[in-house]
Amino acid sequence: TAAAVIYLFHLGVSFWGEYVVGTAYLHLVLALFLPQVFLHFPLTSGSRDRLPWYDILLIVLSFMAPFYFFLHGEAILFTGWEVSPPPVPLILGIILWGVVLEAARRAVGWLLFFLVLFFSLYPLFANYMPSLFYGKSFGFARVVGYNIMGPEGVIGLPTRVLGNLFIGFMLFGVALTATGAAKFFLNLALSLLGTVRGGTAKVSVISSAMVGSISGSVITNVITTGSFTIPAMKRAGYPNYYAAAIETCASSGGVLMPPIMGA
Repeated sequence: TAAAVIYLFHLGVSFWGEYVVGTAYLHLVLALFLPQVFLHFPLTSGSRDRLPWYDILLIVLSFMAPFYFFLHGEAILFTGWEVSPPPVPLILGIILWGVVLEAARRAVGWLLFFLVLFFSLYPLFANYMPSLFYGKSFGFARVVGYNIMGPEGVIGLPTRVLGNLFIGFMLFGVALTATGAAKFFLNLALSLLGTVRGGTAKVSVISSAMVGSISGSVITNVITTGSFTIPAMKRAGYPNYYAAAIETCASSGGVLMPPIMGA
C-alpha cells in the first residue's frame, strides 16, 4: 500500500531518493503479490498445515527475482535489457518465468499454464508457423527479456491494472467504509426495498449498483457493500453461498454503471 501511494500520488521516489520508473514499480508490485500465491495454493492438500521447503524456495525466488528488476528499473529502461539481457538478469528472468508459470498452474489450472507457456514461447518458432500465424522469430535471450522485462510481458496489462487501478480503488473502498459512505448507500437501498419480498437481496443489487458507479472495481464493491449485505442476507435466511453469489453478481454488474463504467 505504501509503495502504491508513493507511486500513484507522484511522490515517485524510492527509499534512497531515486525516481521510480513505471516498469520498476510494477516489478515491485509483482514481488509483493506473487509470493502470496504459494502461501494460498500449496502443491498438495496435505501441505496446508505446514510450509514445505520447496514452497519456501518458490516464495523466496518469487520475491527476489522481481525485486532485483525493481532495483534495476532504470538499467532495464536505458541500457536495453529487454532486448539483450546480461547474464544475471537472464538467469533471474528464466527463474521468474518458471515461477509465474507455476503460480498460474496452482491458481487456475493446467489449461492456463499451457496457454501461457505456448504463447510465451511463440516467438521462438513463429517463423515456422503457417499462413496467418507466421511471424518473425527471436532468440531465447530476447524472448526472456521481452516476457520478463518488457512492458507487455509479466508486467503487462493485468499487472498494470493491479498496480495502477486496483490498489487505488482498494484504498478508495476502505475510505468509503471508514467515512460511512458505503453504509449511506446501504441505508438508502434499505429505505427503498427493505420491506418488500426478497428485500435484502434487492438491497444488495441496488447498493452495489450505486457503489459500483463510483468505484469501478468488482472486488472493491464486494468488500465495501458485501460486508453489510452478505450478513444481512444470511440473517434473512439465505444460504451462505447464495448470499455471496448474489453480492458477487450485483458487484460485477454494478461496475458497468456510469460514469466510470468499469476499471
